[in-house]
Amino acid sequence: MSRHRFVKTLDLDDELEDFDGQQDSTDIYDPNQDPQMRKALAEARAFLGDDFANMDIQDSLWYYYYDVEKTGNERKRVTPKVHLPKHHLKLGSSGYYAIPCIPSLTAKGFFMDCPWLNVPMERRAEILVEPLYPRGGLLGGSSREPPKKSKLAALVAARKQKTQEAPSQSENSALTLLDTLTNSDDCGGATTNDKDKILRGRRYPLQRNEERTKSTYESQVQDNVSSSKPTEEVQELEPNAPVSSPSGFASTMLGLSSTLQHTPPNISSYNLFYTTGSDMGANSDPFSGASPDDIIAKAQGAAKGMKSKTQAKTNGQASKEVNTVSEDLSKTAITDSKPPRSKNLDVLQEYRKSAAKRSSNFVVIGHVDAGKSTLMGRLLYDLKVVDQRTIEKYQREAAKIGKSSFAMAWVLDQGSEEREHGITIDIAMNKFETDKTVFMILDAPGHKDFVPNMIAGAAQADFAILVIDASTGSYESGLKGQTKEHAILVRSMGVQRLIVAVNKLDMVDWSQSRYDEITQQMEAFLTSAAGFQKSNISFVPCSGLKGDNITKPSTDCKWYTGPTLLNLLEAAEPTSQERALNGPLRLPVSQVFSSSTQFPLSVAGRITSGSIQVADPVITIPGGQQGYVKGIAVDDEPSDWAVAGQNTTIHLSADIDAKLIKGGDVLCSASMPISLRQVFIMKLLAFEHIMPMFCSIVVGRLDASARITRLLSILDKSTGKVASGRGKKPRVVKPNEAARVEITVDVEGGVPIEQGARIVLRADGETIATGVVEDAK
Repeated sequence: MSRHRFVKTLDLDDELEDFDGQQDSTDIYDPNQDPQMRKALAEARAFLGDDFANMDIQDSLWYYYYDVEKTGNERKRVTPKVHLPKHHLKLGSSGYYAIPCIPSLTAKGFFMDCPWLNVPMERRAEILVEPLYPRGGLLGGSSREPPKKSKLAALVAARKQKTQEAPSQSENSALTLLDTLTNSDDCGGATTNDKDKILRGRRYPLQRNEERTKSTYESQVQDNVSSSKPTEEVQELEPNAPVSSPSGFASTMLGLSSTLQHTPPNISSYNLFYTTGSDMGANSDPFSGASPDDIIAKAQGAAKGMKSKTQAKTNGQASKEVNTVSEDLSKTAITDSKPPRSKNLDVLQEYRKSAAKRSSNFVVIGHVDAGKSTLMGRLLYDLKVVDQRTIEKYQREAAKIGKSSFAMAWVLDQGSEEREHGITIDIAMNKFETDKTVFMILDAPGHKDFVPNMIAGAAQADFAILVIDASTGSYESGLKGQTKEHAILVRSMGVQRLIVAVNKLDMVDWSQSRYDEITQQMEAFLTSAAGFQKSNISFVPCSGLKGDNITKPSTDCKWYTGPTLLNLLEAAEPTSQERALNGPLRLPVSQVFSSSTQFPLSVAGRITSGSIQVADPVITIPGGQQGYVKGIAVDDEPSDWAVAGQNTTIHLSADIDAKLIKGGDVLCSASMPISLRQVFIMKLLAFEHIMPMFCSIVVGRLDASARITRLLSILDKSTGKVASGRGKKPRVVKPNEAARVEITVDVEGGVPIEQGARIVLRADGETIATGVVEDAK
């Protein structure tokens, strides 16, 4: 049974029966019944006499346990009780109580009958209990012993005591000095020895004078010996002792002559780095020459192969060489570094002889959330460009933020902002290879706010993949949005080959009727409105999330027996480059970055015209900076040359400042640079109403503000000639009409544009027209 249950069963009445307030009389001690107490009382009475009451003697005997001798000794030291008169105080009808009338007593007399004060001396003991906290000292209060003085406090006390012991001497010295100052002619009547004593009496810790001569020391010792005061009062000077010069106040009051002034140390004896080999004249500038860092940097550069005029052979010639190098450094710029030796290759011949795979770029376009990035991520995953471990990592990270279906899209969308919002913002690039071709993916953003980035990707593409969301409602909204706009833009940028990927068919159970509906409507729009030829348009049903018809045929879509998306990519031929190979070098810059310490400045882009090799002189437009090519990488592989149509990274020399080059600039050959245009004539196809207005021109990465200053004519789209009727000098260009207009760029110096360049005009976030440059003024 548990203890608390046992306690509950107790009968308190039975347990407390003996504690009802009645005390057993047998428990009371009676000293008269104790024979030993009676015997001890009789002996103590005989020893003490009749001055004490029996009760007091019995209490004392009980305290000492019947020790008669100690009781007697103690009682002899105690004054007998005083029998005080009693007065009565009436308290109602209950009777009278007797209280003693206590006379005036001292404090000692008040406590004289306390039993604890009657302890014999031989039985007393002192119990020392240490306090919990120290008393006195630094914690405040008082302490039994004064706190221990520190060394500094002891030194101050000793000095104070020494000063108090000899006050008369100090007063006499002060009076003597005052009298000397009062009765002096020019120096207070003080002799040279007195002045020396005064100066020697006050010394300051100045810098040790290493150049103090022996004669000065001997004269000071002689002055001390000849002094009238006792020797112990004069401080003896040690050799090379630090002595300060007299202050201005002391010199004025004592009238010290110039011979007594302290001589400063001779700085010429110190071998300072800025005085070596030069005179310390009044107008000399120690910082006029090259700094030691410049001299060392130049010397290190000379050791690596930089030219130097002379070589050091002796110590004297070495200093002369350093001065020569420092002078050359101020005259020599960084741009004088030696360029690499050119191999003088025939680039076109090397390109024709090379057995390299053909290179092809394609841009992925379509409405936002159509699944463009997911489709390309699945393509790279199926081709083993991305391993399973990376995909699993993306799946875990996407699941943490509640977007597990975006794992494949993260293969291309690497930016944190893109992953957070689930949309592509800038062009995402990646590459893969097949047996015949090296493909470069240009994943364009689908949101309407990032159409300029999509145009930049379309400007580098050979063909395009248009991704359409086949789910219910998504296709219709995309056709009214960026699906239509992107198709027209890529065609305006010169893209002729188009692959239409009907994505997310698994969302509609691979419905063939839905697929046929989409293909019929899109084929009619692309051939009539966008201008594509029917033979250059291909359709493929697929699912980017599950991988159906991407690299392998789908098992769920049994009604489709055509090629997969990868088969259509391999069948697409890149644009002919023969004409571009023979032209001057033109490389629109898409990225500017630093590759490594060896290549501090690199630019990336696709060469649109010409060829380039290592050590070729180049110039940036519009910056106008000239330099040379230090290295070339084609598709991230080092190469000695590159031609039009290839994705190239050019490593530039340090002559070009990275701050003066940006995306949209053009890298050209130094002999044939591109011209800057302020005003040019453009043939365009209008999507909105066009009139003299403000707009912006988009050419690749270049986005500049401009104005449509004049409408020259309306053109016949079939023939390209001026249309009859209102064709000349129209006031407005209607949508879906072709026209010739004059554009003025609001950029100082103009923009790098040539004849035949494809341009997009945008205003208020909408594409209003596209076209080509017909003539540049």
